[in-house]
Amino acid sequence: MGFLTGAFLKSYSAVQRIRLQNQLTSVTLRMQRVNRRSNDVQKQISQMKNAQTMNLKSMQSVWNQGAYAAYQSSMSAINGDTTLSDQQKMAEMQKAQSVFTMAQQQNALQASQQQALIENSIQEFEEAQLEPLKNEEEALTLEKNAIESQIKLIEGQEQASAQMEKSSQKDFVPEYTGGGG
Repeated sequence: MGFLTGAFLKSYSAVQRIRLQNQLTSVTLRMQRVNRRSNDVQKQISQMKNAQTMNLKSMQSVWNQGAYAAYQSSMSAINGDTTLSDQQKMAEMQKAQSVFTMAQQQNALQASQQQALIENSIQEFEEAQLEPLKNEEEALTLEKNAIESQIKLIEGQEQASAQMEKSSQKDFVPEYTGGGG
């Protein structure tokens, strides 16, 4: 009886192990797809950050060029005004310099605010895109670990049933002792 039980359990265990290995392969493939999607999203986010930063730097440059053009125009107007005394010209130049400096500071502040908005929106996008993928990856990792532990149990059961089958084989070996009746 042990031989048949061992043979049946060994066969059953082998079928279960193969089924679990197929499940493990499926989970592993799903994990790879999730990792690829996660990497694609991270690349997309990196590209978005680079594009936004370059766009912002370009805008800040345009703002500063506008401020500088206004400063140059003011300086030309001051230097071309013959009704002003040297003292008045100096005061107007300092005033124009002050306006130019304030414009640069305003441009820097505006760029900083824009940068903060960009970073915030990118972070929100990143969380919205990556959080579900991270959750899926964690769930798949748990599933993979559970399947791997089931496979180890089944392999142990398979070995035990093979031992049971092997040890019971001697019951089926006929005795050839030569003594007969």
